[in-house]
Amino acid sequence: MSKNQTARPNTRPANPAGGPADETVAVLSRAVALHMEGKLKEALSELQIAAGSQGEKPEFLAAIGHLQCELEQFEDASKTYARLLEVAPANAVARFNLAVAHEKLGNWDGAAKGFEKVLSEDPERFEARLGLAICLLHLEKPEPALEAFDLCLKKNENDETARFGKAVALQLLWRFDEAAEIYQKALAGNPKSEEALTNLLAISMARKDYDQVRQYSDQLLVFRPYSQAALEGLATCSFQSGDFEAAAKLCQKLVDLTPNHYERWYNYAVACQKLGRLDQSVKAYSEALRIRPDSKQAFANLGSVKREMNDAQGAREAYEKALNIAPDLPEVLFNLATVLEMQGQKEEAERLYQKLVAKNAELDEAWFRLGFLRLERGEHRSAEEAFETCLRKRSDWKEAIINLGLARWRGATATPRRNRFRNCWRCNRNRAKRFAVWRAWPSSRKTLRRRSTIRRS
Repeated sequence: MSKNQTARPNTRPANPAGGPADETVAVLSRAVALHMEGKLKEALSELQIAAGSQGEKPEFLAAIGHLQCELEQFEDASKTYARLLEVAPANAVARFNLAVAHEKLGNWDGAAKGFEKVLSEDPERFEARLGLAICLLHLEKPEPALEAFDLCLKKNENDETARFGKAVALQLLWRFDEAAEIYQKALAGNPKSEEALTNLLAISMARKDYDQVRQYSDQLLVFRPYSQAALEGLATCSFQSGDFEAAAKLCQKLVDLTPNHYERWYNYAVACQKLGRLDQSVKAYSEALRIRPDSKQAFANLGSVKREMNDAQGAREAYEKALNIAPDLPEVLFNLATVLEMQGQKEEAERLYQKLVAKNAELDEAWFRLGFLRLERGEHRSAEEAFETCLRKRSDWKEAIINLGLARWRGATATPRRNRFRNCWRCNRNRAKRFAVWRAWPSSRKTLRRRSTIRRS
């Protein structure tokens, strides 16, 4: 160094083209400018290119996450904020935003855990407490949700979200009066509050107060002509009152609005079935089964409709599919057995009736059919037992009395036959029963041979 040169401190020389800090500022500035122009995607692209070339700096990651949220790219935003927390674990804003991203994605458990973490570091953060309460509602935990909403309302008693959330929590806890009071106050402030009316309608449905269901449904339809909650409410009222024509029309509207909704197709099928519109009912049950192919009840009802249409094979197939899903459904087993009888497969039908009464001894119709089939093939003693079981359950069952007499007559010699009929007469003191027994007693040997079994369809 010459003596004319001046010594300088050993600092980093300035870079005429701008150092790393200047480059970061420049990228962020361009991104801000693009954002202000409404060019969110271009701003995001600018930041992502910079993060790729300059490294995942916290400033870049924070800005990228913010833009992804604005663009509703919440899946990407959650990954960005998770990465930001790896780079900067103490970043409270990133932790909160990550929880918000999970909430937007419907990841209620992940969001709840995120909000709890934020609250562990900052117990007074209102937004985190409110977010946690909402997540708890979605996780079907109304009691802790109610506690969280109450804490929010202590902090801000005028917060509408917290107040409405509290009402929902009360509703889920079946504290209907308290919930309804909050919803009514919301309606007083805003008579067109769709959420309040919908939840009041739901409370009325749970209470089976169909007058109120109709009232709230009508109010909703005034300003929401295609409100699904209102249409469902009115359909429920129509089913309840037996107005299946109205129910069918309302259910038709609902399936037009939501063609992939199982319950609505099922209800439409039931309404058509009640009206005797069997072809439409079959189509509606088929649509319901397209959406939920494991619905035993839809198969069972489809079988009943097919049977009404005299389609024995179609009915059998539907009943068998229902039993493949739930093998021990008593009603379906009985209906399948009757269809097998129609098809002449009496041995298989009898086997099903035996299976039914073995597990469901109270099913008197199954006992009757079992007795009838036994009587037809000459099993008189076991037929007697079946009809006697019927009469222990329903002592005035005319057809069972007659068939019991026939079983006793056919299973005895000439003299005991008359005695058995007399015994049946004496055991049934009711005049109607005696008349049935008397009518069942043949007056000559010729008519004895011709007397047929009384069949009860």
